[in-house]
Amino acid sequence: MAKKIHILGVCGTLMAGIARLATELGLKASGSDKMLAPPMSDQLQSLGITLDQNMQSPPEDMDTLLIGNVLTRGQPIVEQILQKRLNYDSAPNWLYQNILHSRPVIAISGTHGKTTTTSMVAWILEQTGHSPGFLIGGIAENFGVSSRLGNSQSWFVIEADEYDTAFFDKRPKFLHYQPQILLINNLEFDHADIYTDLSAIQKQFHFLLRQLPSDAKIIYPQQDNAIQTVIQQGCWSEQITLNDDWQLQNYGNGKITILHQQKIIAEGLIPLIGEHNRNNILAAIAVCHQAGISAQKSLTALQNFKGVKRRLEIKKIWQKDNGIIRLIDDFAHHPTAIQLTLQALTHEKLPHPTTPTTDKSSHRVIALLDLTTNSMKKGSHKHLLAASLENADKAFVWQSQDVRWDVKKHLHQTPQLKEKIQVFESIEKMSQAVTQQTQAGDDLIMLSNGNFGGLSTNLLNQLNQTYPPKI
Repeated sequence: MAKKIHILGVCGTLMAGIARLATELGLKASGSDKMLAPPMSDQLQSLGITLDQNMQSPPEDMDTLLIGNVLTRGQPIVEQILQKRLNYDSAPNWLYQNILHSRPVIAISGTHGKTTTTSMVAWILEQTGHSPGFLIGGIAENFGVSSRLGNSQSWFVIEADEYDTAFFDKRPKFLHYQPQILLINNLEFDHADIYTDLSAIQKQFHFLLRQLPSDAKIIYPQQDNAIQTVIQQGCWSEQITLNDDWQLQNYGNGKITILHQQKIIAEGLIPLIGEHNRNNILAAIAVCHQAGISAQKSLTALQNFKGVKRRLEIKKIWQKDNGIIRLIDDFAHHPTAIQLTLQALTHEKLPHPTTPTTDKSSHRVIALLDLTTNSMKKGSHKHLLAASLENADKAFVWQSQDVRWDVKKHLHQTPQLKEKIQVFESIEKMSQAVTQQTQAGDDLIMLSNGNFGGLSTNLLNQLNQTYPPKI
């Protein structure tokens, strides 16, 4: 095993998690990235990992360079690595060779909900005495970190991404992990910069199933036609189906019941809102059942689940007139995730201990949308975007210079959206408009998997000057 390791693209969620695992293994880790941005940069700095923004030339005194998939051929640093014949590897391959090959692995895959479900499974295992290892594509609030080794004999829970591995390995990351338990949470078209269509993604999931031994467990929702297509292409492992073998009944106010093969096996309260989160909960409980944990113990553990940063995370609350304004951050960036997140905020109350229960102001959901993914920039999802915003009372959309289609023209073709959707090319003007049009009772929800051009900082500054903050 290498003693000195340098990670290129270290502030990516996978790479930052790898850096933390490397330090736990006793390696001297350092990293570089063009954008040293929180929350991952904060986690790395707290570990004493040396960080820099030098992405022009590689350090030559390292045993291994781990190359993130943000690096491409033609970049000076990549060309120097190849010319100097430096020792390099991908993060997924390094992870398997140094950690996963000797551990039982639970892999959480699918288009949506991977980070939250991975965090849930890790928390259930933690609460039931298993001390799991994990690598999550975000900061799990219960742990305060995105990765750890845990007990070397226990499960390792990993968020299994279908995005490509590195410039020299165009396979999906998840083909490196060799899980004993695999969850496919859902499956839709995404990552238009990598895949031409849904069938191209399904082909990679088929390759994943071809790797699994006959005693592996595959868990997936019965009604997901895209997953069914993958299963029909060939499956040699045991299948467990959600919404068939496993079911969840929702009674409102957080009370749910879990059924297995038509029998009630768990009841309790949950702290999360939204149908998407209830689906994640059902999946996590079914996964942990295959790991030997009863559904009731799993549900009891989830009653203390705090969620994940940037998943319906309340950033700030202000007082205005007789009510409050809340700024909420969420990672939703695919139309389906946007729609489900806005639906949850519209129809269910997002709990928070500092939110007054006597607030009598009208409740509006204001969507602040960043079209930051490669799929959004190309317009691959534009036919779904209008429907995804229907639950918002107002929507402010940022069209950055990278977005290569006319967002305003497209969205205003839907008559009911024309009055409530505003499109901006300037973050400063967008922040001003949001501040001016905000009223008591509003939930302002930022929907982005990036830094949204600094919108959060702009809004915090402007709203702090306008209204007294409560937190």
